[in-house]
Amino acid sequence: MIHSQKRREGRDVSLSAELFRDVQLGRNNRHYRLLIKICELVFESLIPGEGEEESRFAILLDDEVRMSELFEKFVRNFYITEQHFFKVRAEQLEWHATFDDPRNEAYLPQMRTDLTMRTAGRTIVMDTKYYREILSRTMGGLAKLRSGHLYQLMTYLRQVRCDVSVPHVAEGLLLYARAGGLDLNVAYTVGGFRIRACTIDLNVDWRTSRFRIQFIDACESIGVAAKAVGDDGWWRSFLEHFSEVVRDCPLEARARNTKYVTRVTASAIDPVTIGIVNRQFAICWQWECRDRDTPGSVVSLF
Repeated sequence: MIHSQKRREGRDVSLSAELFRDVQLGRNNRHYRLLIKICELVFESLIPGEGEEESRFAILLDDEVRMSELFEKFVRNFYITEQHFFKVRAEQLEWHATFDDPRNEAYLPQMRTDLTMRTAGRTIVMDTKYYREILSRTMGGLAKLRSGHLYQLMTYLRQVRCDVSVPHVAEGLLLYARAGGLDLNVAYTVGGFRIRACTIDLNVDWRTSRFRIQFIDACESIGVAAKAVGDDGWWRSFLEHFSEVVRDCPLEARARNTKYVTRVTASAIDPVTIGIVNRQFAICWQWECRDRDTPGSVVSLF
C-alpha cells in the first residue's frame, strides 16, 4: 500500500499533480529529473485503496494508453540519443486543406507524428503502438494489420510529401512493442510509399538493441548495405556465430579510413563477473568512435 503523503515545511500534505508541476529543476539538481518523473508516473497510476488515505498501484503494463505514451517517448529519445544521421522530433503537420469558409479550419484536428526522422533527401515517419493484441482478426479468424493504423500512417506520409518542395523519399514505419509472442516484420509499397510494420521485443536487453542500431549506423556511414541487420533472425545468427568464434579467440579490428567506428574488440568474459549467474558465457563488445571520447560497449549473454 502507498500513502500519498509528503513533508512540506514540517507538515504532511497530500500529493497532487500540481505539486509535481511546481517542481523547479536547475543545473545543480537536474539529476533528480528522472527520479521525479518516475515518482510522478507512480502517482498517476495510483487507484483508491480500502483505507481513507491508502492507495494501490495499478498494473501499468495493463494500461495501454499510458504504456503507449511511455513507449512513444522511449523510442523518440532512443533515436535522438543513439544515432547521428537523422534529425528526430515529433512534428505537427499541416493539412494543406482549402476551405469554402475560413471558419471551417477550426474543426480540423491536430495532426502530430509520434516520431519524424529527417535527413537530406529522406524522411521516415514512425508511429509507435502498444497493444496486447498487435494484429486484428477477421470474421474468419485471419490475422491482419489494423487498418486504422495504416490509414493514419498513409495520411501522415501524404502530408509530409506536400511539406517538402525538394525531391525526397518519404517512408513509414509502424513499430509495435511486444514482450515475447509474435515477431512481426513485413514491408509493402503503398501509393508510392515504402511502409514497414515490425515489432521490438521488450524482453531483450536494451543494450543489444543499442549495439544493433550503432552497428547499422557504422555500416551505412561507410557505404556498406545493412538491410539484413534489420532482420531479427539474421541478427541472432550473427551474434551467435561471432560469439562462438570469440570464445576461442578474441577479435580486434581497426580501420583508418572509416567515418564512424575506428576500432572494435570482442572478448569472452565470465558472466559471474558482471553479476549474471544463469548464463554459460558472455561476450563483451567494445567499439571506439571518432565523435566520442569514451568507447561504447555491450554484453551478449549466452
